[in-house]
Amino acid sequence: MYKGVDVSYSNGQIDWNKAKNNIDFAIIRCGFGMDQKDQDDVQYKRNVEECIRLNIPFGVYLYSYANTVEKAKSEAEHVLRLLNPYKDKQKLNVWYDIEDKIQANLSKNELSNIITTFCNKIEAEGYSVGIYASNSWLRNKIASDLQNRYMIWSAGYGSNDGNAHEEAKYNHSNVRMWQYTSNGRIEGIGRCDVNYFYDEIPSNLPDLQYQVHLQDLGWQNVQNAGEGAGTEGQDRRLEAVKFFANNGLTIKYRAHVGEVGWQDWKNTGEIAGTTGESKRIEALEIKCNKLLEVQEHIQDVGWMPKTTAKEFTIGTVGKSLRMEAFRIKVIS
Repeated sequence: MYKGVDVSYSNGQIDWNKAKNNIDFAIIRCGFGMDQKDQDDVQYKRNVEECIRLNIPFGVYLYSYANTVEKAKSEAEHVLRLLNPYKDKQKLNVWYDIEDKIQANLSKNELSNIITTFCNKIEAEGYSVGIYASNSWLRNKIASDLQNRYMIWSAGYGSNDGNAHEEAKYNHSNVRMWQYTSNGRIEGIGRCDVNYFYDEIPSNLPDLQYQVHLQDLGWQNVQNAGEGAGTEGQDRRLEAVKFFANNGLTIKYRAHVGEVGWQDWKNTGEIAGTTGESKRIEALEIKCNKLLEVQEHIQDVGWMPKTTAKEFTIGTVGKSLRMEAFRIKVIS
């Protein structure tokens, strides 16, 4: 059994460095309602990337307002738009939050069609999906065949004093997670919902991940060690980079930026380089506690020979050449 939180913009800007020591996982709200950018959770991107940086297993949920299957389809598209950039990093389920008053007067059949439409679309993209609802909704509104088919995240608080009261837990074999209070307190978050998760939590993050910011394209998807980051043949400069260290790997890095020179050293998850200034990264210096194999792609030069070391510099200095791509593999 694992202890974790579910969070949204209402929890403000979370200090995940502090929260990490008190939780095993996080379920992050990606948004609410149909696929409109103004209905994205404003803290979603930061919360996800902080969990990735700190190797906190996470899943996501969407608060539903759907009262038709057409709206349910759009809500599924909303989740997929926000989650797909992190598809290989998300380890826990997608959850469909069914509790809004607009759905209270729907028949069981109408609500079943909405839930099935959403869940089918999420599953078709390769994600595991479950239903979040209160004990009351599970007893009275959510059809039993859906509860047997999909994982259940139940909400039952008892006295809601911050502690788990077993008598408030929904009794069903498919309950995978139980939100036992909305009055928990977690350092780094403050007052929040707290949950127990009953399945095993995957911990197969790679030792090293990285993310790059490219000219005209912005931040790209997080890449795993061994994968290429950047572009070839597009004349695009690499402008910024973040590295994420997992499983005991440690890393420090700094960027040499055109017209600026060497920046200060950065730690895992911090930005090296610049954004919004149209400046190129020319070189990267990296220090790691594990042996790395690295290769970079340089303007007008192409791919450079591979380097294998724990401490190294890639790119060029003093030649005004942009770095365009790189790939790094953890050797040992």
